[in-house]
Amino acid sequence: ALVQAATGRAVTLRGFNWFGFATGRGAPDGLWGGIDFAATLQQLRLLGFNAVRLPFDFSMLDARAGDERRQCARPPDPLAATLAPWAAPPRAGAAEAARAALAPLPPLAPPGACNSYMPHGQRTTAADRLLWTLRACNGAGLYVILAYHNLASRDPLPAQPARFAAAWAGLWDRVRALPEFAGALRGRVFADVVNELDAMGIGWQPAAGRPGAAQVYLAVADALAPRGALLMFEGTGQQGFGLNWGDGFVTDPALLKAYGLSDPRPFFDGLLARGQMVLDAAVLSPHAYGPSIRRAAFPRAELWRRMDASFGRHAAAPGYCSAALRACHRFPVVVGEVGSLMGAEDAAFLADFAAWMRARNNSGWLWWAFNANAMDTGGLVDASWRAWEWKRIRYLVDQLGLRPWWRSGP
Repeated sequence: ALVQAATGRAVTLRGFNWFGFATGRGAPDGLWGGIDFAATLQQLRLLGFNAVRLPFDFSMLDARAGDERRQCARPPDPLAATLAPWAAPPRAGAAEAARAALAPLPPLAPPGACNSYMPHGQRTTAADRLLWTLRACNGAGLYVILAYHNLASRDPLPAQPARFAAAWAGLWDRVRALPEFAGALRGRVFADVVNELDAMGIGWQPAAGRPGAAQVYLAVADALAPRGALLMFEGTGQQGFGLNWGDGFVTDPALLKAYGLSDPRPFFDGLLARGQMVLDAAVLSPHAYGPSIRRAAFPRAELWRRMDASFGRHAAAPGYCSAALRACHRFPVVVGEVGSLMGAEDAAFLADFAAWMRARNNSGWLWWAFNANAMDTGGLVDASWRAWEWKRIRYLVDQLGLRPWWRSGP
């Protein structure tokens, strides 16, 4: 389980992705549509989300951040804006408790100038804006995952492990230099090291002049774990097993041979060999999509078998075991991306995936995405960026444990 640093209690992440820092905007996308960032975070918290994943790209962080100030009206009542049309009447006192827990919104200057409190100016870079966004999300009560995501730029930096680790170290040094790092951020910020290495043709082992994922991941772990980072690692090199990019943690020798899969055991052995500091920081973060994206469908029993074989077994006792090191370790699993257009093609997968998550008691999920312009999946908001897509939120509430302010009972 994920353990909250401040309290020592286990926490389950129920989060969302909000892209923009990896597409050249230098901000969470959609603010141009006339929404206020702080007010939107407030509503997302009321809906029960406790984590956000922010994809970013090192090659875009030095660019000047654009002007996100727009004239807009904040919702007059965030509770009314987040009360689902199908919700049962909230229990007595729920509205009062939810309202009392809300973080105050920053003032708009001048009135009506949404996002005017964000850093702007000739010298404000996307990196400055990313760090400000991290602090704002944390201040709103969200865990934050910084996810390196080069699918737009195709930047080959991850294929140079030492330089890539140095880039991560430089960004993380800026994170831990923030004044609230020791008190509010440490243990609540994650580094999702690389998004979907399959897209770069990088499997677990070196091949065709490229390093293996194990080499890339361990270089970053060596740089960041001593700096107090929590680390998320995605799978790779196992598309032959029929799951998704971002998945790929099968270590069973028979399955590796039968399906011709890239072997992650040297990576896991490398983590175990580095000792408890690195192991305590490590989280497995596969992605999971239905047949509308994966282009393959499995009945429930087969889907469960494959998810168990890939990452489920590493979270259950005894976890991953290294014969050479005579050691085992159980890894938390947070599904870093799951999402859908919610059509008939994905209906069985969504039900079966949610049932697996409930049965296996994993450490959480992050919906792809908040963004209305998430082409393959749609967003948590509609094309106006102002209205919630209640069908998606109902799935998250009924099937994946999201708990909005108005939800009664367990």
